[in-house]
Amino acid sequence: MTVPHLNATETTVLAALQGANGDYCFRNFTFLSRETGLDRQQVRRACRSLARKGLAVFGRGLWTEDGTPAGSGYAAAGKDGAR
Repeated sequence: MTVPHLNATETTVLAALQGANGDYCFRNFTFLSRETGLDRQQVRRACRSLARKGLAVFGRGLWTEDGTPAGSGYAAAGKDGAR
């Protein structure tokens, strides 16, 4: 198995994604931007790159713990709810 090369931004975003667990492991760009200190565009690029490398998955139609629609987001691949 080949380990994909990650730049510093991807590493930071992946660490933030891996910090989430449980049924609500998907995170949107706004949350990740606040969590990492990166701007939204950097987070967006990193998430999409991580997904192409098989390290993150995209989810749409997400819901909050309160049962309200939450849009879409990314999760680390292999996390509880992420495939």
